Amino acid sequence: MNNEFTLSRITSIVAGVLSAFGLAYVGIAQVWHLPYGDEINQTIGIVVQFISAVLAAWTGKKITDAKNASKAKAEQSADSTEEVKG
Repeated sequence: MNNEFTLSRITSIVAGVLSAFGLAYVGIAQVWHLPYGDEINQTIGIVVQFISAVLAAWTGKKITDAKNASKAKAEQSADSTEEVKG
């Protein structure tokens, strides 16, 4: 199984579950008069945004690394072709 796909999938699931939990707590807090409903929901929103930002940065780095590796491989191939001709 592809580790990148797995990490992306897991973080998406965690973000979705946290968001749903935040909304559920706000609703339950209103019914049962529990404290800090909005504060907990906002905190969960911040955590979800953090997870999304880290995942986006990690994905961006992987894309950049892949492009650089592809470019280096193409340059190496061109160099070896020139050596064969020379």
